[in-house]
Amino acid sequence: MDTALPYIDTQYDDPAVRAQVDALIAQEVQLLKSAALSTTAKSPSSPLPLSQIDSYLAEKYPPISLFTQSPALHTEFERVSQGRKLPALDTHRYTLPTPQDDEPHPNGSVPKDNQVTQWAKAVANAKAQLQHQQQRLDHLERMQTSHADTHTSTTPFTRPWETTQHHLQRKNSQLQQALDAVEQAILDINRTRQTNQQHAHPKLTALEQDWMESTTRSLQLEFACTHIEQELQRMQDYEQQLLAKHSEAH
Repeated sequence: MDTALPYIDTQYDDPAVRAQVDALIAQEVQLLKSAALSTTAKSPSSPLPLSQIDSYLAEKYPPISLFTQSPALHTEFERVSQGRKLPALDTHRYTLPTPQDDEPHPNGSVPKDNQVTQWAKAVANAKAQLQHQQQRLDHLERMQTSHADTHTSTTPFTRPWETTQHHLQRKNSQLQQALDAVEQAILDINRTRQTNQQHAHPKLTALEQDWMESTTRSLQLEFACTHIEQELQRMQDYEQQLLAKHSEAH
């Protein structure tokens, strides 16, 4: 609150005042909930019972769904939220299975053509995996050489992950500096508020005392005026009585 004076106001430290404030806050929250429920009840005069407040709030303000634009991130977030373990890595494509022969004939022999076919598939799979691993090695070597050549003028790192790490560290340093600046600004504002309030405290105390004295004098003056008005009314009534008696005497 803009009008709060937390550095000089001590009323809230009183347990009785604190209990009164908490009761007022709870009452205000209850009124807000009742007002919200009355707009969705079957009729304005029959709001929902208090036992249904939580269900109503859950229906009116559903939980926010994160990563709706990225199914992969959404699925991973749901897995972490539900506490499911990360699926094991699929290493099937890195294995070299032995040829699976067809079922033998009734005489117990296996057709030679089938054996050759299965072995040919196994050899082709082994060659494909070997070529894939060779391509990976070639790519890694090119990344270590060409990437270093293209970035020699801007960064001393020779590996891509080092460059990425350097950029992330620099970004993190910038964000940390911005955060420190904001925290320092908040600290400066609070110190300024504390100094201003402490400097204004004697003046506010004197003004409060003057207000109390002026209010007391005003009440005393009002009481005196009321007493004088009553005394004047009594004297006027007494005068009327004397005049009436004088008229009866003559």
